[in-house]
Amino acid sequence: MNHKQIATKEQAREAKKEVLSKISDRPELTGVGINRSGDGYSVKVHLSQPLPKDVNIPSRVNNVVVEAEIVGTAYAF
Repeated sequence: MNHKQIATKEQAREAKKEVLSKISDRPELTGVGINRSGDGYSVKVHLSQPLPKDVNIPSRVNNVVVEAEIVGTAYAF
């Protein structure tokens, strides 16, 4: 039987900190947030362009799914 674990908001907050500690210096990073994912939470990473092949964002941190999306360049209005 496959039991899918559901990440809590607190777990997602901790995972967000860990993701940021690994990629916060990347110029491609435009934002990192917590996202609703089914019945739980995930971490969403927004990038202006794909990261170099030697830089990886983990697909999971502990129990939390990490999703990356190319959103383009962010501009202040």
